[in-house]
Amino acid sequence: MLQRTESAGIPVLAGVTKENDTTNLSGDSGWVLFRKMVRQPQSPTISRIATAKRTNRVMHNPPAGKEKRLRAVCVFCGSSPGRDRRHAEAARELGTLLAANGFSLVFGGGNIGLMGEVARAARAGGAPVVGILPKFLEHLEPPLRSAEELIVTPDLQQRKQRMLALADAFVILPGGLGTLDEYFEVLTSAQLHALGKPILLVNIAGYFDPLKTLLDHVVREGFANPSLFELQQIVVDPKEAIATLLLKLPAAGTV
Repeated sequence: MLQRTESAGIPVLAGVTKENDTTNLSGDSGWVLFRKMVRQPQSPTISRIATAKRTNRVMHNPPAGKEKRLRAVCVFCGSSPGRDRRHAEAARELGTLLAANGFSLVFGGGNIGLMGEVARAARAGGAPVVGILPKFLEHLEPPLRSAEELIVTPDLQQRKQRMLALADAFVILPGGLGTLDEYFEVLTSAQLHALGKPILLVNIAGYFDPLKTLLDHVVREGFANPSLFELQQIVVDPKEAIATLLLKLPAAGTV
């Protein structure tokens, strides 16, 4: 597993010199990354990375004909399993289906709760998995060591920024305040025309029904535009989520 720690300042890569071994990569999010994947047997490589200023443009997926081989789906979900076992079952099913249909996974990095269920299932199915975890949560949410890459950020805000940058679509499973925070981050970004990527809310066992009621109330009271509902799609289970992703990101499908 590659472990990368993000911090401010000049990029310092473990065991390499800046003059000879850095590579300039520009992503569709407008980030300029200096990175070098240095692998060592039996232990993760730790790299330090700096990010340049973001450009002011909407984050979209690559145009037709320039798709990445695997599309990355970011899953927001709980770091707890919840009381209803159907949530964990759905998380495992989603991870399995992501791998079977040629998607890679971006997730919160922890090996616990629903996020651990999704990531372990995706990894078991052969999907590339990237975890993004704030430094201060490492002792509370032990990272998934089987992930191909673990990005350690200084704080929650940078964690969310990296998730938005790396993902081609977002799938939200049941979760708590952190999950809702991430959900509203992408929904608000889409409403402000700063994000143009699919957002899917998986309403397992009616978990998000109260959220739908709240959003209806917010729109009815004039605090949001009805177009809010066009920015996301609510599905009932992982199978419908995958079917929707295959329609919106057709280049990713393999089955």
